[in-house]
Amino acid sequence: MAQSVQEKVIAIIAEQAVLEPSDVKMDATLEELGIDSLGLVESIFAIEEAFDISVPFNANDPEASGFDISSVRAIVAAVEGLVAQQAALNGRHMKRVVITGAGTINALAHDVAGTLAAFREGRCGITELDIRDKDRLSIQIGGQVHNWDPEAHFNRQQIVLYDKFTQFTLLAAREAVAQSGLTFAGSLGLEAGVILGTAGGGVNTWDENYRVVYEEGKNRVHPFVVPKLMNNAAASHVSMEFQLRGPSFTVATACASSNHAMGQAFQMVRSGDGAGHADRRIRGHALFRRHQGLGGPAGDVEGRLPAVLAQSQRDGAGRGGGDLRLRGI
Repeated sequence: MAQSVQEKVIAIIAEQAVLEPSDVKMDATLEELGIDSLGLVESIFAIEEAFDISVPFNANDPEASGFDISSVRAIVAAVEGLVAQQAALNGRHMKRVVITGAGTINALAHDVAGTLAAFREGRCGITELDIRDKDRLSIQIGGQVHNWDPEAHFNRQQIVLYDKFTQFTLLAAREAVAQSGLTFAGSLGLEAGVILGTAGGGVNTWDENYRVVYEEGKNRVHPFVVPKLMNNAAASHVSMEFQLRGPSFTVATACASSNHAMGQAFQMVRSGDGAGHADRRIRGHALFRRHQGLGGPAGDVEGRLPAVLAQSQRDGAGRGGGDLRLRGI
């Protein structure tokens, strides 16, 4: 039989007091049980872990904490209240989360259908690189996106402003949003956001401007350098293009960026921590990127959600973008 809140609290207190639970009386104070301030803090930690709650306790000013520790009975009552509050929150906010749209561009294909076809055919996305200064590289293969024509998807002004990682992001986002069948004009835009994961942001922009300064000897770079290379550039442009006015930010945790971005989007949709509305939808957007350190200009070697990663002495590099749209139901 599962222990009650009272039984669990008494067991925690008894352990700190080095007593049997039967020796802990409900009207006893912690001081009477021989529990000092350190033991009190340890008890609070144990209670939080046992019940998965946050106890409003300030060890520097216990009386002002709003958590009654005047007796065992008071502590039990306070914990029961916190547990009930947490259960109510969980019941009110937790939702199922479904994927309503997907998009991608990668070394295998420029869309989801082509990528799935490549999977079925067992095609490898690792090819010989077609980039500037390839002969300088010790590894000359990677998951490069071939036949990419930005002018087919963006106008001249946009191409000037978008690093390639932003271009890939927007293309994948368009496919995912189209697949979902939703438009975000009006109130729905207030209920939607974008979360992106990237380990490096606009690496192309870094490389191009490195060459401008250190190879060509120029004393300044283009004023759009920072808006192009910053990690949150892609997320910002996705939010603007689709009028997503909810949370918009980027996660940068190296190779775990995509998983963390998707996990963050999932948790926000499930818990309802989106945009402050009763029906919250967070559009989860996640990219995964890797790049090889070359000891000099990296050329065009960069990767975002590669379909396949080559392993040849060091990590090969892949490129592309992937997008999922998440919705709570």
